[in-house]
Amino acid sequence: MASQGVPYMSSHSLCVCYARDSVATCIVVVGVLLTNESPKPSDATESSMTTFLLATSSVHVTAAAADYLQHRLDPAGDDDIVVVAVRDPDAPSRDAGDAVNVARSRLASFMPATETREGEPVTEILAAVDEHDPDELLIGPHRGSDDSDGIGSTARNLLARVDRPVIVLPLP
Repeated sequence: MASQGVPYMSSHSLCVCYARDSVATCIVVVGVLLTNESPKPSDATESSMTTFLLATSSVHVTAAAADYLQHRLDPAGDDDIVVVAVRDPDAPSRDAGDAVNVARSRLASFMPATETREGEPVTEILAAVDEHDPDELLIGPHRGSDDSDGIGSTARNLLARVDRPVIVLPLP
């Protein structure tokens, strides 16, 4: 079956739904949320704990994630935050370390787990998603450099390949 997009727009959101292989999928833009996940059936016995995976290599992306999460998490709650900093061979070597330090500082009350990986960002982020099985993936729209705008190739690739909600954080 061919994919067909049916756009819906309001003053606060854009939703494009399409069907592929008899499965409805939606990509929703609501402020900062982009997802291509089909709705999951609700399970009353399921815990309300949420695991967030922040994939970052930039202090700007990490700061935006901290702002996003601070209003969504209860410090006494069971939510988990895993920060995965990826050292991109094309970026300054200190960026990933600085991004982890910002996460530790800005999200200290939530005690995030942190790790630093080296390699191609999409490959490393997909591996981290497989390992940590987060409920939501938080990413920046692009590398976070001053000359970037719009959605970069890493974010586009992840949006196409990840099977869970992906939050694309706006950068200041």
